[in-house]
Amino acid sequence: MLSIRPLILVPLALFANFVSSAHAQIEVRLEAEGRTFVANSAVNVKVRVINRAAKAVTLKGPSPAASWLNFRITNSKGDLVTSRPGAPHAKPLKIGASKSVTVRVNLNQAYPVDRFGNYQVTANVYDAGTDRFLSSAPQMITIDEAKSIWQQTAGLSSGRKFEYSLLSHRGQDKTALYYRMKDATTGYIKKTYKLGEMVRYRPPQAAIDNQRELHVLYLAAPRQFIYDRIGSDGKFIKRQLISEEKGSRPDLLQGRDGRVRVEGGVDLKEKSRDKRRQLEDLARIRRSSARPPGF
Repeated sequence: MLSIRPLILVPLALFANFVSSAHAQIEVRLEAEGRTFVANSAVNVKVRVINRAAKAVTLKGPSPAASWLNFRITNSKGDLVTSRPGAPHAKPLKIGASKSVTVRVNLNQAYPVDRFGNYQVTANVYDAGTDRFLSSAPQMITIDEAKSIWQQTAGLSSGRKFEYSLLSHRGQDKTALYYRMKDATTGYIKKTYKLGEMVRYRPPQAAIDNQRELHVLYLAAPRQFIYDRIGSDGKFIKRQLISEEKGSRPDLLQGRDGRVRVEGGVDLKEKSRDKRRQLEDLARIRRSSARPPGF
C-alpha cells in the first residue's frame, strides 16, 4: 500500500470527460477519514486505485501539465469548489497487474474546504487507455467549528504575536482536543490539528514556557494522561504517556524561571522499562534456582 500526501489537480475543462469506474479495468474508490472535520484542519481522504487488467498500468495525466488525480467538490448549495492557486500535481504512479495502490490526500491543501457546511466529494482518476477520467462514488463530509477552551497570546523573537488555542470538538461518542495557532494581528490561522481524544470531565492544563513552547496535559482515558509539547512555530515536538497511580495525579506546573514541568504520576515508558527489568531479574533468579546441587 502506497501513501502519498499532497497530491492534486487538473484544469476544470477536463471534467467534461469522466465516467463511473464501476465496469472499467481501473476502479476508483474514495474513503474519507471521518465524517466531520474541524475548520482549517486537515481534511484527509484515501483514494484507492485498483488495476483489474492483466498488465501493469502507469497513472499519469493527459498532458505533462495535468495530473492523473483530481477531485470534484461541491458545497451544500451545489456550487463547485475550485482548487487553490498553485496546487501540486500527483506524480506518475505505476500499478502492477491485478494490484492496487492507496493515495492519502489532504483536501484542504488544494481546495478551500474550510468553511462551515456540507460538501460532496468525488475522486477522478485519468485512464490513459480510454482517454477518460474514471470517478469514484461520492462521499459526504461536514466542516464544523470547535469550541475554544483555552487561549493565550505570546510574542516571538521576530516581534510577531501569535494566539495559541486549545479547542474541544464533541463527536457522536468522543471529544477531541485540537491545537490552533493564529496570527494575533492579521487573524490568519497558521495551523490547526488534532492532538487526541480526551475525557471531558477534567479540563486540559496548558502553559507557555520561556522558550514560547506550549505544554499541554490532558486526560485521555481513566487515570491515563497525555503530555504534549508544541514548538513556537506550531510544530509538534514530543509526547509522553503518564499514568495516575496510588493517588499521585500528574499536574502541569510552571516555575518562576518560566520553565514548565509535570509533577506527579508515572511515565508509562519508564514504567514499562522497570517492569521489563523486573521480569529479566526474575528470569535470572529462576535460572539460578533451577541449577542442580553442587553447581
